[in-house]
Amino acid sequence: MAGVGICVYAIVIFVQPRETTERMILGRNDFMQFYAGGRLSGSPAIYSRDAVQQVMEDVVGVRSDSISHFSRLPFYSLFMRPLAMLPYRAAYYLFQSISILCFLLFLWMFIPGCRELAAYASLSIPFVANLQNGQDATLVLLAAGLSIFLFRKDKLFWAGFALSFCAIKFHLFTLVPVIILIQRRWLMLWGVLASGAILLALSFAGAGAHWPKAYIEAVGAGRMHPHPDYMPNLHTLSVLLNGAADFAVELILSIAVIGTVVYLASKAPEYELAFAFALVGGLLISFHSYPQDCVVLLLSLAILLGKPFSRRSRELTELAVSPIPYFCMLAGAPFNLVMPTILLAILGTAAYQAWRSSLVPQADHRR
Repeated sequence: MAGVGICVYAIVIFVQPRETTERMILGRNDFMQFYAGGRLSGSPAIYSRDAVQQVMEDVVGVRSDSISHFSRLPFYSLFMRPLAMLPYRAAYYLFQSISILCFLLFLWMFIPGCRELAAYASLSIPFVANLQNGQDATLVLLAAGLSIFLFRKDKLFWAGFALSFCAIKFHLFTLVPVIILIQRRWLMLWGVLASGAILLALSFAGAGAHWPKAYIEAVGAGRMHPHPDYMPNLHTLSVLLNGAADFAVELILSIAVIGTVVYLASKAPEYELAFAFALVGGLLISFHSYPQDCVVLLLSLAILLGKPFSRRSRELTELAVSPIPYFCMLAGAPFNLVMPTILLAILGTAAYQAWRSSLVPQADHRR
């Protein structure tokens, strides 16, 4: 399957536009802002658009309207500082190597118990998109996977400790703390809080006392969220259905998704199942998500393939990680409705199965 994956990725690189391939090879992608963040770590200018653009122009020779700010929490800039000490191209290739290694480590943890995962991983379009865009989605995939790996070994505190590193892309994991609280995984919660306190301290060390205000202003900039047509979330659904973003529609759908995940967390027999559905729900309600972020669905699939909970949800998750919905996303409207619809269907079928299962003990009692 590794050979199949290499062939598939080679074909994608061959058929994609030449400028996309050049952008990936030269590192003219999101890694530019990570590198700039590493250069500016320890400085209040970390969220200054002008400072980030100046670093990008100095080391890459380009400026970008869409890649205009450092978009991660300040602790991440400290993690990037060692790479920022290297020449840009060397730092970029090392970062991509780390990204691939994280993906392989995730597979090493889960393929022995889920052989089918190898096939889906070898055809993962989000993994290709992650490399094309110089993104770090595989880092959070490894952190989330490591958390489940440690949970299975009954190391709950360390499972929570590892989970907190998903704060790199915290908007994808907003529903996970909810299921930890609902299922009363207190030892995991202590692990999350302990590691989170360390990351918070590093954030203040990396950007000064006033970074929260600067960060909110930076991520709130409209240029930080281009191309909603390529987002696999409720924001895209709202834009496509109404012709423009409709806050009321997004709010109603988000409340429905959150309510469904809360219901599943209270009814699901295991924490892992609730975690898998929380990843799906988090992807849906995240305002900022793109194809590379869907790589976290491989963890949801790895969990669902080993649990006889809902066959329909499992099959829909297999469809979600296949190349089909991503080709639909690239095809534009109305085909890019496919991905958020599949994700909503995963939660809907799971909630229906949980409701049906809750009726069984009552029926047995009446008998």
